[in-house]
Amino acid sequence: MLGCLTLAAGFKPFVVPPPSLTCVKTAAMKPTTFIIAFAALASTALAIPFDEKVVNDHYKRDISAKDFAFWVLGMNLELLELELFNRGIEQFSAKDWEKIGYPPYFSYLLKFMRDQEVSHASEINRILKGRGPRPCVYQFPYHDAQSYADLSQAVTAVGEAAYLGFTWQLDNRTSILTSTQIFTTEARQNAVWKAGVKENPLNAHFDTPLTASQAWTLAAPYIVACPKTNPPVPFKRFPTLEAKLKDDDKLVVLSHGLPKAGIEKNELCWAFVNQLQVYFVEYDSTSRVVRVPKGVFGTTFVILAKQCRPSEKGPFVEDYNTVAGPAIITVRTYSPATTVIVPDIERKSTKY
Repeated sequence: MLGCLTLAAGFKPFVVPPPSLTCVKTAAMKPTTFIIAFAALASTALAIPFDEKVVNDHYKRDISAKDFAFWVLGMNLELLELELFNRGIEQFSAKDWEKIGYPPYFSYLLKFMRDQEVSHASEINRILKGRGPRPCVYQFPYHDAQSYADLSQAVTAVGEAAYLGFTWQLDNRTSILTSTQIFTTEARQNAVWKAGVKENPLNAHFDTPLTASQAWTLAAPYIVACPKTNPPVPFKRFPTLEAKLKDDDKLVVLSHGLPKAGIEKNELCWAFVNQLQVYFVEYDSTSRVVRVPKGVFGTTFVILAKQCRPSEKGPFVEDYNTVAGPAIITVRTYSPATTVIVPDIERKSTKY
């Protein structure tokens, strides 16, 4: 509970691993030796605080209202992940992880990911000059190590997509760099979880973004209550959309709780947000089963859209065009038996 206790105490002291530290596993290195080395690295990192003067000099100017809103969202995501990782550390042992296919040293990786969230929250709090949100009360739908790993894979994918979606909109240049540093870390965390649940840790050729409102729609259900002093998250929450893949990821079953009469008048589409594109499939009110568009693979967000209209700003479905969702799915790029499923793309021979 180091992360939660430190946060509750006012975010001090916070730590960053020194750049001079490295951990190399040689061929002769035993697993137990690797664990001890990894633990030593983490404990050493926790003893080295940030130079607050150097860090704070980056943020002499107040950030814009738009930046503040995005960072409030980011802080909520970091605190949510921090609590999720703390629960995993407390509730599951190395044997629990080994039973579902993770390496014996995974407990140390989870602690390291927890420490990453502490550092992220600390840095965002500096950007917000101490005016950011504090930890909330959370609920997470898992019942064992496997369902916990599945949930963590989804949560880190949402965090990554959120930062990817808002970083380019930030006004403060230093904030842009910090946000980029955070979402690349989120992507590595997601790769760790994907590998453990037997999905491709490399995911896809490009990462997939979400709008801030769509990311908040996926994250908010895990939050039960927050301190009254917390700044509000100024983004929409869309109606829930549920998705379940079937038939070797070729079909997806989609369901929503929207009243039929309220959506029939619109020209609706299923939007599959994936990498650099949005793939549209016409909405059929008589069927909940939709064929996954050819070319879609890796982490994908499915949205019920008002119109089959992509955004001019990138691979987004704009908030004004969103009816419900997103739901998150992962279309596999290889099977657990290591049979490679190659994406259906044109291959060209390139000479260098």
